[in-house]
Amino acid sequence: MKPRSVFFGTLAGILLLFASCERAVKTESPATAVLDSLKARYAPDGRVAVFDLTCMRQGSVAVVKGDVDNPAAREDALTTVRKLLGGEVLDSIRVLPDAQLGDKKFGIVAVSVGNVRTRLRNSAELCTQAMMGMVAKLLKKQGGWYFIQLPIGT
Repeated sequence: MKPRSVFFGTLAGILLLFASCERAVKTESPATAVLDSLKARYAPDGRVAVFDLTCMRQGSVAVVKGDVDNPAAREDALTTVRKLLGGEVLDSIRVLPDAQLGDKKFGIVAVSVGNVRTRLRNSAELCTQAMMGMVAKLLKKQGGWYFIQLPIGT
């Protein structure tokens, strides 16, 4: 089964998930179009792959920031932005699963039904539900939320 990238939260707090996420503001630049093109290549379906990058200028430095789940996608993004914009490029890309998770690469749903959200809050749109015993691949954690991948079809 292919994995599905989603945010998962439970009211009981058995699995704690993300709090809030600092987001870089996308700037309309040639880099935005290039990153969109790379996203279409590496993550055409956001349910099975992660490619969430932004590029912004801070003075003469281009900052590429965000998450990918493929090291080759990270390298392609940095190389392409360097060629396109020239000058210094600051790498702020996290390759998932995040190293902060340590050995915790998978989780098992421990409640009868776990609500899976599209955003990092309980009031966000319900994407799907995970049933007790389902295995989820953990990608990153922030605060009380995990960004996970579930088998497609759930």
